[in-house]
Amino acid sequence: MLGHPCPFPPTPADGRSAAKRTITTIVENESDFINDIANRDGKGNRRIRRDHVRFVLPRPLRPHPTIITSESGDFGAIMLCSATAACASLDPGTDPAAGGNQEVNSVSSSPYQGALKELESVFSRLDDAKVDEVVDVIAKARSTVVFGGGRERLQIMGFAMRLYHMGVPVAVEGDMTTPPVGPGDVFLVTVGPGEISTALALIGVAKAAGATVVVITAQPNGRAPRMADLVLHLPAQTMADDQGAAKTSILPMGSLYEGALFVLFEIMVLKLRERVAITPEAMRARHTNLE
Repeated sequence: MLGHPCPFPPTPADGRSAAKRTITTIVENESDFINDIANRDGKGNRRIRRDHVRFVLPRPLRPHPTIITSESGDFGAIMLCSATAACASLDPGTDPAAGGNQEVNSVSSSPYQGALKELESVFSRLDDAKVDEVVDVIAKARSTVVFGGGRERLQIMGFAMRLYHMGVPVAVEGDMTTPPVGPGDVFLVTVGPGEISTALALIGVAKAAGATVVVITAQPNGRAPRMADLVLHLPAQTMADDQGAAKTSILPMGSLYEGALFVLFEIMVLKLRERVAITPEAMRARHTNLE
C-alpha cells in the first residue's frame, strides 16, 4: 500500500496536541486498513486498537481508494479524505454527514466481512468432486438417514427437509418414524470435530447392518471418518481446534463449520435437484401447509 500526505492535519477529539505521529495511507478496501494500518504505527509497531478505529464516512460518500489518516496512539482522531474532497477531522464513532453524532459503518460491522471471507476460504479448499460423489450416493440410495449432534443437527435436519421436498426418501435419526437401515441405504453423518460418542455408536450400528456410511467432517483423520465408506472434508474450525494457537476463526467454537454446512447443503440440493430431475415448482408443491 502507498502512503499519501493529507492536506489537513488531524485534530484530536480529546484536545491533545495534534503534533503526534499520524498514519496516512491509501487503501483499496476497508479490510486492508483494519488488518494492517489500524494495528501499526509508522515504525510497524502495533499501537492502534482495532476497536477504536472507525470508518466514519457513509459508503456512498467514500471514494476508492480512500486516504485514511489516524493518530498513532490508542485513542485519537481519525481522518478520511480523498484527492477531490476535503478531509474531515473527527472523533471516532461520529459521522460528519449526520451532524457528527451518528456512527456509520464502524469496525463493529467488520465481523460480517470477516465471517464471509472465512466461509469463502472454506469453500475455496473444498473438493467439489467429492461433493458430487456424496450427491450421487444419496441419489442412488434406497433411503437416507441423517445424523448430527448439537447445532450440526439443525443444519442436517434442514438438508433432510429439502431431500423430502425433492422426493428423496429420507429420515432424521431419532425421529419415531425413522426406518431401520441396511444394504442400499445411506447413513449420512456430520461430525465436525471428527468424533462424538453418539456418532461413533450409530456409525457402528449402521455399518453392521450393511448401510453405506458417509461422514462430513472438518477432521478427516478423526475416528468417525475412519469408520466411514465415504468422507467429505469441510475444512472449517470446529470445537476440535477453537482454542489457543489452533483457533483461526473470529466466530466462536464450531460456528464456522456449522455455517459452512448450511451453504454446503444448499449447493448439494441444487446438484441433487438436477440429478433427480425435479423442478422448483414440484419441490414447492411438497412443502407443508401445516404452518
